[in-house]
Amino acid sequence: MNPNIVIIETVGICNAHCKYCPQGAGLLSKPTGDIFISEKTLSKALELAKLGVNEVIYLHHRVEPFLHPNIGDIVRQVREAGFLACFSSNFACANSNKIKEVLLAGITQIEVHLSGGLTTKTPVDKIFKNILALFKLNKELRNNGCRIDIN
Repeated sequence: MNPNIVIIETVGICNAHCKYCPQGAGLLSKPTGDIFISEKTLSKALELAKLGVNEVIYLHHRVEPFLHPNIGDIVRQVREAGFLACFSSNFACANSNKIKEVLLAGITQIEVHLSGGLTTKTPVDKIFKNILALFKLNKELRNNGCRIDIN
């Protein structure tokens, strides 16, 4: 049986310009107001997710989760609510501290979309450095307990 998945957007923007994405291609208007999910909205979303047979919360759709200043806290709340927590990132704004934060919070899976990272202004060697840090910290902190996909 496949797990039931809920997507909760944690951030309203992305730092990449992927042509296949409506936001990255400039087809969507820029968000107004607060771009980060509020505590109230996250709590309500998790409460509603518990009503179903959901098992996994994806903390992204067309956004960059590492832009959220408290992404580790969000991952922790998702895990404490009884769900697996996953997200996709272009890794352009990831760093060792943020990676460590989400790993220690219990992130289940991180998908790195290298094609997205390459559309940012971030030097490719920095993105690769962040990816290497992810593998190293995953082994050190979680005994490779976080699934990592690179594409």
